[in-house]
Amino acid sequence: MDAEFVTDALLFESERDEERVRIVCGVTPEGEVVIVQRTSGPLTLWCFEEEVHDVEVRIAESQAPVLLGRLGMESIEKIPAALQIRFAGYDSALRIREFCREEGVPYEVRERQVCR
Repeated sequence: MDAEFVTDALLFESERDEERVRIVCGVTPEGEVVIVQRTSGPLTLWCFEEEVHDVEVRIAESQAPVLLGRLGMESIEKIPAALQIRFAGYDSALRIREFCREEGVPYEVRERQVCR
């Protein structure tokens, strides 16, 4: 779950002494918008029985113009910064999904399978 981005923005990163949470939004070279949430630490280990857990929200290149319109923007490369300004915080991935549902922007959630 390591997407390569043309442009990206940090939406949230936890403090050192906490459960590690890092949420990044980026645009791939193909024009797909991806929000990556990676957690690690004792709570992640307890919940998922693995040290690191990844969840991605993907908005296909074909849907990026819909997202641009809903954000009132003209350039896909500016989407990460726009989402950072509007949704930064520990629950940014959740709030972006909620926004997409409300605005009719289709997305896909990919979560690394938990092996038990």
